[in-house]
Amino acid sequence: MSPAASNDAIQGAALATMQVLFRAFTNILLRRDGPDVLPASPFLLQFALAAYLAVSFTGLLIDGTLLREFTTSAAAVLFDAGLLSAWIWVMLGVAGHPKRFRQSLTAALGCGAIIGFYTLPVLFILIAGQPVAVDDVAGTNSDPGLQLPVLSRIAVAVYVVMLAWYAAVMGHILAAAMEIHALAGLALGIFYVLASLAIVGALFPLGT
Repeated sequence: MSPAASNDAIQGAALATMQVLFRAFTNILLRRDGPDVLPASPFLLQFALAAYLAVSFTGLLIDGTLLREFTTSAAAVLFDAGLLSAWIWVMLGVAGHPKRFRQSLTAALGCGAIIGFYTLPVLFILIAGQPVAVDDVAGTNSDPGLQLPVLSRIAVAVYVVMLAWYAAVMGHILAAAMEIHALAGLALGIFYVLASLAIVGALFPLGT
């Protein structure tokens, strides 16, 4: 086989593998499959972690926090990834399925990266759409207030939906890996998302 043909074969195999992985993550995001459809590959786990961190840093870069508070921002992103890893490790340990950790964490990181990537334009709109003053034209309110532009209000709603989607996907991953009821998994997913936001926000206050 010529070098050119060998390179084409390698590129074709790599493309086919990426397509398979993309379908696998898509099915997990749509809650059709569990994390068991992913290979327990250290490389895939590292790739998912890199994507998760890259999206997280990009989000902080968009709102300017990364440039203003680089050390705190970097610590917050790394702590968030570590907290997710610890949460899944503990949950699978409690359920008696520690061997599913690599696949479950890969699924959580990969799906988190994809949802986070979809959320980046929403974040940009939120940062760009600063509150504007609203005059009391009718004279019914003695104090003028601040109001978000319509596009920003839509972006807030979309952001909440994306956050709910992430919680639902996290719950689906936990339910499948722990072999528990879907509602129990959803409750764990919601708890983790809310708790992680509170913990990271309290330990690493950004933009204050």
